[in-house]
Order: sequence, then structure tokens, then C-alpha cells
Amino acid sequence: METGVLNLFDPALKQAPLVAFHRLATTPPFVQPVFGVDSLVMGRFRDVETGYVDYQRFSSAKPRIPGQEGIDYFKGKPIISFVDPPEHTRLRRNLAASMSPAAIRALGDDLARRLDDALDGLYGDREAMGTFAHPLAVDVVLGDLLGLPAEDFSLFEDLTREMCDLGKLGPGESHPASYDAAWERAQGYLENIIAGAHGGIAGNRIIATLVAMNRADAALDSEELLLQLMPLCVAGISPIASMLGSVLHMLARHPDQFAVLKARPELVDNALEEILRFDPPSVFSPRYARGDFHYGGVDVRDGMPVYLMVGAIGFDPTVYSEPLRFDVSRPIPPHVIFAKGPHSCLGMHLVRLLGRLLLKRLATRYHSLELCNPGGIVRHGGSPQARDPEAIFLRLARR
Repeated sequence: METGVLNLFDPALKQAPLVAFHRLATTPPFVQPVFGVDSLVMGRFRDVETGYVDYQRFSSAKPRIPGQEGIDYFKGKPIISFVDPPEHTRLRRNLAASMSPAAIRALGDDLARRLDDALDGLYGDREAMGTFAHPLAVDVVLGDLLGLPAEDFSLFEDLTREMCDLGKLGPGESHPASYDAAWERAQGYLENIIAGAHGGIAGNRIIATLVAMNRADAALDSEELLLQLMPLCVAGISPIASMLGSVLHMLARHPDQFAVLKARPELVDNALEEILRFDPPSVFSPRYARGDFHYGGVDVRDGMPVYLMVGAIGFDPTVYSEPLRFDVSRPIPPHVIFAKGPHSCLGMHLVRLLGRLLLKRLATRYHSLELCNPGGIVRHGGSPQARDPEAIFLRLARR
């Protein structure tokens, strides 16, 4: 791939990524300008995997990069995603316990009821993102997982939208006043919870649990706890909604594979992993070079942005046979869609549980899912590194 031909911030990449992803999955690492700064781009499976686990060379700690201030979603604050071990390990400890596989399994009955209620309205002709996937993601993340009262959800929905819009800023442009205002409202709300002044949150859910745990062990100061809670409230809605939309989109686009799943419901786990491989919710994940070094045939400079093209790894032919073929019976392959190593995604257990619950119900409730978008085109938006379906029009026939 020649230098300068890939615009990671081009909306067209989200619309038709397969050609670019397939090329990236077989292309050695290369350096090109991204958002005005020379950056290392890696798309092969093993390179992306290395970028995740080798934090001594590929750091999560974001340096100050002139011209990129506008796309700093958390106002330059050191949230857990932007620090490396051992600091990351300290910040992650209580959070990991609250989102362990066992903790997420304990939500299974609540999630199943929530999903059943949402599916009751999914029949006939429907736009599925606005009427099903996004509302369900908000209820699951902010309500069932975090324990916030429904009347307060809009605080974090507003901030999430403002964060996504930051990707539209040009080099050197500052955050808009609307983003700053949304941040201040959300920050004040969480500070009240930390101070014990908000009695509306559920005492048996994650936010209350984290606040109580921190009072017991004082592992974090108030600012650190705030920066642990804020990403939970804004970073989970988009990937959950995207996954739900992708499940519907891929099964509607591939009716033959939906028929296979209905005939063989034991393939639910395989089907979910295949959907995540073929239509992942992320385009890339950022890292930053620590020190000068040589990697994959190119010279890397200290502080250089590194783009791990997580959307491409599912098309690496050295890992996946016939990667351009969508097959729900494909043996469950290795992948690092949810990262790997210290920064493996804490939300992956929730994504997988909800995805499996949805697939099981689709296979038993529906006779057919027909994609009705004009020309069969599903447009994608979200933040620059996300790939969120904007509208999926379906015609659904129940059994």
C-alpha cells in the first residue's frame, strides 16, 4: 500500500471498508500522514495483536500532539484507557471485579427480560436502530449495568453525541461550547454520586458498587474515581448498539446464513464471533510509540501515533480461510476485536452475552429478516474510530 492513500477519517471508509480492510490485512506496517501527523498504520492480525500486548513500545498514554487537541474526547484527562501498567493495573482492579464474567452472568435474567420486551415491538416494517438497538443499548448500559435512573440517561446520551461529533473537527479546532457544557453537566452529576449526594442510583449495580468499594479501600482519589465512572457512562452505548445492529444487518443481508442458524441453533456462539469478525464495531484503536525503534520494516519515532486497524484483522488470510466469505458455521477463530493484554475490553462479556441472547431469540421468533434500505446500503457513523449503523430498515416476519 502506497504512502498517503488511506484516509482513516474519511466517512467513505466506514461505508465500504471491505476492500481497504482486505488490503490492510495483508499489508506490512507503513507510515503515512493521518490527521496531519506521520503515523504508523498496522492491519495484519499479528501486528495488531503485538500492538495491544507490547505496551512498552506501543503505549496507550497519549502525548500532546499539536493539531489534535480537538479530538481528545476526555479533555486531556488520564482515564483508564490512556495509561499503561502498573498505573493501569491499579485503576482497573475494582472495575475488573465489577465487570467479571460472573458479574455479567448475574445480569442474565434482567437482560433477557429487557431484550424480550424490546423484541415485542420488532415485527413488520421497522427501522431497527432507532426503535430497537439504540434504546436497548441505553437501557442495558445505563440502567441494568450501571444502575442510573432512567430520568438521568439523557445527560450521558447528550455527552456521547457530543463526543462523536468531535471527529468532525479539523486539525487545530477546539472543542465546541456544546461539548464543554455537556461534559460539565455529566461531571457534576457523577461528583454528586461520589460525594454520596445522589440517592437515585441502584445500590446493587456497578456505579454504586464501585463507589462503595472505593470508600472501603480508598484505592482511588475522587478525580480518579470520576475518570473511572465517566467512560463507563459514555463509552458503552455505541458498541452495544452497533453490535445489536450488526447482528440484524448481517442476518438480513445473508438469509441463507439465517436459515442455517434457525436449523442449527447450537451455532449461536459461532454466529456471534463471525459477525464480530466480519462487521466489527471498531475501525481502529490508537496507540503511541514509546521510544525510537524499528518495527515491521519501518522506522518508528517516539510519540508517533499508531493506528491498530482492528476492523481489518478479521480478513487476514493467514488466520481465517476465505475471509471474505460470511459463514455462521465457521469454527470460532481467534481474534482481538476486544483487544488483548492489559487493555482487553471489560465490556466484552456483556457484548457477548447480549449478542448470544439476541441470536437465540431471532432464530426461534422470526421466519425471515428482509433488509429494506434503499439499494441495500446501510450507512455508518459514530466517532472516527467507531463504525455504527445509522439506520437499518427491516421487514420482519414472525414464525
